[in-house]
Amino acid sequence: MAIVPVSVEFRGTRRVRTIFSGPLAAGAFTTLSMYSITAVDGGTNPINVLAIFAIASSANAVEFQIDSDITSGAQYSIGYVAVPGTDASTYTGTYVVRNALALTAQPNVEPEVQDSDPLIFFRDLAWNGSFQEDATGDLLTVTGRANWKGALTRRFGSDGINWDASYGAKTTEQVEAPSALAPSFGSTLLAQARLDPRTSQASLTLQNAPNDPDGFVYSMSIVPIDGTSPQTINVDAPPN
Repeated sequence: MAIVPVSVEFRGTRRVRTIFSGPLAAGAFTTLSMYSITAVDGGTNPINVLAIFAIASSANAVEFQIDSDITSGAQYSIGYVAVPGTDASTYTGTYVVRNALALTAQPNVEPEVQDSDPLIFFRDLAWNGSFQEDATGDLLTVTGRANWKGALTRRFGSDGINWDASYGAKTTEQVEAPSALAPSFGSTLLAQARLDPRTSQASLTLQNAPNDPDGFVYSMSIVPIDGTSPQTINVDAPPN
């Protein structure tokens, strides 16, 4: 069967390699005019062949050097004239190939969160009364400070879990409690904030509820362990 080119590779910017279907004869590496290259879409002409090389590891390959750079993304026609194979056949024809576009490095733009945020504040499944899903139907995750804030909010509103007696502010136990116990419940909220390993410090102030003249709100200011700006979380006082 007569030899034919099966692939063309651009080796750097000025070397072109052709892999044939069978081994090449010695005459394939002697005459420059056997090979030509022409830009047909995006490149610059003329292009001259300067040298021919045999590839020691592949008897089916020939490589030639040219006098101008291959253009990224351009299409080229590789021409062959009577290239001989060891089976006594020759190939005359063309092979059209496009050089791949060069990869463009993305700018090193810092994300909105610090690089250390996922390490400090962890990653968890998103919860809003139930597990949330993303646009693909997979379970949605939350990371960074948002994950820490969500964990604190759940602590403040939880009535506890069976396997950890210390978890949760147990808010429902404070319903209809005397107002004099408000500082005591505030201490409970502070303790819950400090039990989270991502918390460094916590403080609170009592504020009037915006829509209830008899109610008030615990305004929590919680500092994370990385020392960045405090996180504010407001917790409604249990109804009297």
